[in-house]
Amino acid sequence: MSWEVSVETNELHNIILEQLLSKQPLWSNWMIGEKIGSGAYSSVYKITAERSGRVDTAAMKVEPIVPSENAMRDEERKKRSIELKRELVINESNIMHKLKHCPNIVAYEDESFFDLVIDGKVEGCYFCLRMEYLSCLGDLLKKRGAFELSEINIRRLASDIANGIKAAHDMGIIHRDIKPSNFFLDPQSGIFKLGDFNISKETEYTRTFAGTNGYLAPEVYKAKSDIGEYYTKLADIYSFGICLYVLMNDLYMPFEREYNIPSEEAIDMRIHGRALPPPVNCSAAFANIILRACAYERRDRYQSIDELILDLKRLEKVPVRPAPQINEQNYHASAPRRPEAAAARRPEEAKPRQEKYAGKTVIGAFNPVPLIAFILSMLVLAGLGIAIFLLLNDSSDSPLRPITSITASKDSINIDIKENVEITEVECPDVIKTDSLEPMFGYKFSTELLSADRSLILYVNDGAGDELQWEAPQGINVSAERQQSAYMVTIDATDSYGTDQDTAVKFYSADKKVSCRVDVHIRNTGPFKEDIHLASSDPEIISFNENNKYSIHGEGNVTLYWMYGDDVKYSKDVKIVK
Repeated sequence: MSWEVSVETNELHNIILEQLLSKQPLWSNWMIGEKIGSGAYSSVYKITAERSGRVDTAAMKVEPIVPSENAMRDEERKKRSIELKRELVINESNIMHKLKHCPNIVAYEDESFFDLVIDGKVEGCYFCLRMEYLSCLGDLLKKRGAFELSEINIRRLASDIANGIKAAHDMGIIHRDIKPSNFFLDPQSGIFKLGDFNISKETEYTRTFAGTNGYLAPEVYKAKSDIGEYYTKLADIYSFGICLYVLMNDLYMPFEREYNIPSEEAIDMRIHGRALPPPVNCSAAFANIILRACAYERRDRYQSIDELILDLKRLEKVPVRPAPQINEQNYHASAPRRPEAAAARRPEEAKPRQEKYAGKTVIGAFNPVPLIAFILSMLVLAGLGIAIFLLLNDSSDSPLRPITSITASKDSINIDIKENVEITEVECPDVIKTDSLEPMFGYKFSTELLSADRSLILYVNDGAGDELQWEAPQGINVSAERQQSAYMVTIDATDSYGTDQDTAVKFYSADKKVSCRVDVHIRNTGPFKEDIHLASSDPEIISFNENNKYSIHGEGNVTLYWMYGDDVKYSKDVKIVK
């Protein structure tokens, strides 16, 4: 087989499997068993190790690291392509290693790289990642009766997976591919875990298009096409909300069943801002959490996974009640009904009521409606009388009930200030001669200050009538939206740009008898516009130092990149000639 001809993915995985079998035992005593899963680029195998008196089981993910097809005939491009893919798998293993002590993250165990040898020539390598052996939720959902889609079960899943997301977010990691097939269940403990960090990124915000269609947040689609758009950890919260929606909606995406349309059209409706109906099998309390998690506007969403977890904990005190009956015709006249739901709503055939009288069974035609109507009318009159009594005895000048307690969802918050930079135009020649004067590499850009992790919830006593007050130092702007006995507070520190500080915001009642302090730690972590740097697709032809000064080493076609952190903000193809 000539490697210059593209090898089919399945054939490549078979080649790798043969090579792995010849290397057994792996990691001293691990043997390869059955194939238990596969993705677009990787395969997963069950592996076992015999110990004294027991057999340990694990899962092994195998991912080929080979050059992309357009780089096959150019050795330098081929080398660079392999290096980039190698960096991605190392990124995944590093993230899993950092999170391995979290009980709701798939546990990392070990890893190895092996050369991929084809026809006696090294054509790349493959990466083997050993992790704990679990059941994939995606596989369970495909098997009839293997997983119970009850609300109490999905609530447990929601709590566990949310804690896994929190562990990642607390370390500055955006997962970027949250979906049911990346949820795993430990059949022994019953604990749900989050896995597959293949495209995760350690950053506060990014604009790289990544993830699985249907579970992506609207801002991820916008970032693909709109200059200046970006997304943050809130995109993970949206994806998680859609997962819970699907699990509580008989595995249908929003609108897919109500409008009897293909999933792509249903996704398009959602991405363009159509309000979501509640999931059909969900209690009102749980539906409110799900719908807030996958709100179209970022400002209407949970501003951190901590807020969502807090609402899930409150929900634990609420018993699971039957889902409210949704009139699907409110959404579309031709909406198909679930057969089981229609059967549940179908009245039994009318039967005459049988009664016992003087030892004989007689058939009567008793109608309970008038009695029920009479009872209801008496209740209404009683309630009206109580309302009039309270109104007559109410003093118009009676004071509002004061705030007697204030509790914050966080004792402190960390706010990182940085800039989102978009390069809109560059100044660079199409051809650069090795003996010419230094060319110009200027650029025009737009910039926007960002601050992250800036939201919290404040709770006051039920029935409090006066409004929450606060004092904030210079450079910090506070706003709050009241929702019954809770305040959704936003702290914006972009006016503190250039100054790090440790300070606090004090919240208090109108009479100042009750207060609550929240510490605020502001850091200008960057990156900032000064951190834009140039890079080359082929450093063997042209390279740049940390001051963006270039050096020419050869001739050829290269792509120049204007980088901001790890993100490419602009690129241009140039030719280097003598």
